[in-house]
Amino acid sequence: MTPDRNPAVAGRMLGGRYVLLSHIAQGGMGEVWKARDRTTGQMVAAKLLRPELSGEHLSLSRLRIEADNAMRIHHPNVANVLDSGEDSGRGWIVMELIDGRPLTAYLSGGKRLDVQHLLPLLMQMAMALGAAEEAGVVHRDVKPANVLVRMDGMAKLTDFGISRTTEQVTLTADGMVMGTAQYLPPEQAMGEDATHLGDLYALGVIAYEAVVGRRPFTGQTQVDIAFSHVNDPVPPLPSDVPQEFADVVMHLLSKDPMRRPESGTSLARELMTVANQLGIDIAPTPLPEPEGSGAGSASTGSSAVAPVRHEKRTHLDAELLAPVDMDVEAPDVQLPPVPSRGSAARDRTRADALPTSPKPGPRMLRPNSPTGASSTPPVPDRELTTKYNRSRVARTKPGVVEIILWVLIICVLLGATLALLGTIHTRFGNPAATISAGLPPIEEVTT
Repeated sequence: MTPDRNPAVAGRMLGGRYVLLSHIAQGGMGEVWKARDRTTGQMVAAKLLRPELSGEHLSLSRLRIEADNAMRIHHPNVANVLDSGEDSGRGWIVMELIDGRPLTAYLSGGKRLDVQHLLPLLMQMAMALGAAEEAGVVHRDVKPANVLVRMDGMAKLTDFGISRTTEQVTLTADGMVMGTAQYLPPEQAMGEDATHLGDLYALGVIAYEAVVGRRPFTGQTQVDIAFSHVNDPVPPLPSDVPQEFADVVMHLLSKDPMRRPESGTSLARELMTVANQLGIDIAPTPLPEPEGSGAGSASTGSSAVAPVRHEKRTHLDAELLAPVDMDVEAPDVQLPPVPSRGSAARDRTRADALPTSPKPGPRMLRPNSPTGASSTPPVPDRELTTKYNRSRVARTKPGVVEIILWVLIICVLLGATLALLGTIHTRFGNPAATISAGLPPIEEVTT
């Protein structure tokens, strides 16, 4: 089978079920599209391998592993993967469509989040990583771009493209490091196996970036940044960050994995304690609107459209409720000419039979013409004879057709009556004769 290396276009169908609608985002391995499920009518997100990767065994294997690992996790804060497949060597994954923005939209350009908004977000990510740990999945690429935040503050962990499990076949060569350097745990930078504790470290980098406005470790190259995680101490947090929250961030950024929270659930307990101390509600909270961003969500890939406002009406307009005088003359209505169906002589005869001056008929007021005046010229060959008086219509004389119809009905009824009498006579005979035959003869007595 020849691999499909053509770029995806709107209208393309995946698996005979999902129709691509609009492009959302582009990644290192794939591109994400907004699509519609033809079976359920639901709007979904479809991730396809990039055209140049079609048919490559390694890329297809990673995409299958991503789908399998994501389907293992069942949690409200993890993007739900619905389906996966392959068409002409090009793999695809279908997941829930999240109407929100990536966390990078709220942190780019040095923007900061206050603890009141950040704490509920970290709580959700801690529970998502706890669910992944219980399913035996290590994400290995926790970063702001893979955290989608809905308008109501609900956060979703996405993109398990380089995730792995303990029993998974290793697809990377020895010494190869998987992940993003800016959020890479020190132990992974040294070539050690990735664990769920490394995902918690990456979450600590996100927390530091959110409250400070920059990442804790930088460098000229990706390798410099990776070794900065290993060798450099964590810069102190600003003084305006509450100490209780700063302690949790520093706990997550410990160089030694054994000094970090032991699990996502343990981190959630620490965050709960801090929330109680600071009096912060941990329920999902909408984040402040990013500066310079439109109202449209990033996941849909389309511009914002103003909502349609419907005005409810419980009554008709005043013009429609205005009383109408049916006794006032109404202007004649200009009707289109009637096409001729006969010969020219017959049309002339018909025209001669029409009256030359129509009688004035009832006049009606129109809502757009308060005075009832009209510039339409009258029709000389029509006559309005019906007069209305609100709900009562004047009687008209019966026509010839109606008289003939009634005569036929009366004849049918008389015929039916005569036929019925004939049937009785045939079956029972003359009733008077029958009664006379049953009496004894009258004898004449002579005295």
